[in-house]
Amino acid sequence: MVARTSREAIEMKIEIREQKIQNINGTSNKTGKAFSMNKQEGWLHTANQPYPIRIEITLDDHATNGFLPGMYELMEESFYVNRFGQLQVGTLKLRDLKQLQKSAA
Repeated sequence: MVARTSREAIEMKIEIREQKIQNINGTSNKTGKAFSMNKQEGWLHTANQPYPIRIEITLDDHATNGFLPGMYELMEESFYVNRFGQLQVGTLKLRDLKQLQKSAA
């Protein structure tokens, strides 16, 4: 792993290759209640890795279609501070880089 200076930001992009989603459902062992969630495959690109890393993205409860193929960046809403004051990653909120480039033009 390469050390970063304090002025460097972490550069990462998420690539979606297919709009295909996988539904996972069942009954919680803890609560006995039924659950259902949708996941989508993505690929994490970082500046220091020569190849993208496969990731699973848990979609919002109301998402039925998944993200369209393309390159995305993480939005600030993907992060939150928990009740202990710790920074955590929640459900990933992604911004399409093509849309971002169009609005900047």
